[in-house]
Amino acid sequence: MKRPNLQKMLAVGVHFGHRARKWNPKMKPYIYAKKNGVHIFDLIATKKCLQDAQKFLSDLAKKGGKVLFLGTKKQAREAVKKWAEKVGAFYLTERWLGGLLTNFNEVEKAVARLRELKEIKSSAQWEELSTRKQHMINREIHKKEKLLGGILGMQEKPQALIVVDPRKEKMAVKEAVEAGIPVVALIDTNGNPELISYPIPGNDDASRSIDLILSLLASALGDVEEETSRPVSKPKPPAEIAGSSLPGRVKNALIKAGYTKLSEVQKVSDEELLAIKGLGKKAVEEIRKQLTG
Repeated sequence: MKRPNLQKMLAVGVHFGHRARKWNPKMKPYIYAKKNGVHIFDLIATKKCLQDAQKFLSDLAKKGGKVLFLGTKKQAREAVKKWAEKVGAFYLTERWLGGLLTNFNEVEKAVARLRELKEIKSSAQWEELSTRKQHMINREIHKKEKLLGGILGMQEKPQALIVVDPRKEKMAVKEAVEAGIPVVALIDTNGNPELISYPIPGNDDASRSIDLILSLLASALGDVEEETSRPVSKPKPPAEIAGSSLPGRVKNALIKAGYTKLSEVQKVSDEELLAIKGLGKKAVEEIRKQLTG
């Protein structure tokens, strides 16, 4: 099991919360300070919460319990799919399926239909179907696989839910509470930790922060390789972005996303910048102007 490392958490911006005016007072025990109008998490508290969640997940895995990873926001989809697949867990990245935890039989019907279609495509019967029928089946498979592919082998409700941003996934959290299923969640300063069994206070908007937290949780469920293709650099002071002539809202959005130096942003594509909460086309243009100025 991988141990939480404070330096790595700092490097990817786990400590950046939302703007102070958007906070939920119930997150106060996990907040260290306020800087430039943005709340800063107490990473000592985050580390302790991570360790508690890891122990819970490790004990569950030893008993053969199944876990469902959930993250439908753009910044979370890739990491959710990657780490769930690495440990053989189920996952959802497109949208929450209403009733998955409280009316599982109905969801199972949709999953069974997808299995049936895939079996038809791999059987001798496939060649006997008309081109039009094959096209219709392929289209239905594509549509259902995008939505249900991560839970194709699920035959019963999971014993735990791992969530990125419980505010966005509030319907899933509500169902889990009703069904008595524990929830482990990466939760930002605007969330409500009282609804979460194992809250992990941290930045739930930056893809690098999400990836690190999910890697630590996944390591409690099974063996995962330490990624070496993208070494984590030492934390750098936010002088460049904070001291630049960019508008305050743009600075805050970049810092919240885990960027502290303009040189880091230079390597990021426009598409990735647009995926950052609070940045639009005009903001990206301002950033590019600052970089080339």
